[in-house]
Amino acid sequence: MRTTSVRQESLRSFTAPLGRAAWLLLAVAGLAAAGCDGWFSRSSDENLAGMELRTVSAAELGQIIHGQQGRVVLVDFWATWCPPCCALFPHNVALEQQFGKQGLSVLTVSLDGAAKATTVKRFLQQNNAQTTNFLAQDESRGDPFDIGHSIPLLKIYDRQGNLRETIVGGDEARIDRTIHTLLAEK
Repeated sequence: MRTTSVRQESLRSFTAPLGRAAWLLLAVAGLAAAGCDGWFSRSSDENLAGMELRTVSAAELGQIIHGQQGRVVLVDFWATWCPPCCALFPHNVALEQQFGKQGLSVLTVSLDGAAKATTVKRFLQQNNAQTTNFLAQDESRGDPFDIGHSIPLLKIYDRQGNLRETIVGGDEARIDRTIHTLLAEK
């Protein structure tokens, strides 16, 4: 006796060819329509007071990276309005939690702008971002970080402060491989 309905069979015949990647794309498209604001709960402003978010210029960020010599540095350029950025963010936070004692520092740079600082802090709090977090300094002329609109963008520096990898998009396997390789170098 057949227990599936015609509706279930139709759904199966529609979804089978899509596969996992297509469903992921559909989910990201849905989040894009909703925005990342739906990814985290609203917190009171009092709860956000302790969440550090410093505004940084491109020159200051360069100095901060230079000051991290002896450590592998992952810089994550992201924004709350970018669903792929929001999806990748927890992965990068987890990397520092997992490899921080081995010499990994994760710096996040939100490109949201000063007007969205509270939104950024809420997102950081919801994601337990114990990383070093920055808000890109608003510039009236162009992109102060020269990254265009291709985010998420990750720049990974070796222990000597040399840029070793630039990754556009959320290629977690490539990020992980690069981090493991650079941490293994002395």
